[in-house]
Amino acid sequence: MASAGYSKATRFTVAEIAARLSAFVEHSDHAFWPDCLSIRDTQLFQHVAILSSKHLTDLYLLALAVENEGCLVTFDQHIPLNAVPKATPGHLVVI
Repeated sequence: MASAGYSKATRFTVAEIAARLSAFVEHSDHAFWPDCLSIRDTQLFQHVAILSSKHLTDLYLLALAVENEGCLVTFDQHIPLNAVPKATPGHLVVI
């Protein structure tokens, strides 16, 4: 949102974005999920199902959601659900 590539009409400084995030966290049921998984963990990731490095971040976030009993909400319709063995369709919401 601070990047010029995000929007030509609306720009926010990093400080404004941080303030908005803080307000959201304080006034919602937000829960922090620590970044504690390893892409090397074969219990969490089915490496043969990861066909492209461009999906690594999405698959990591999906596995993080699975481990925290949450869901990943995304616009990306091409995330290979089978790359995260414990993931079910309920863990991935495509909007």
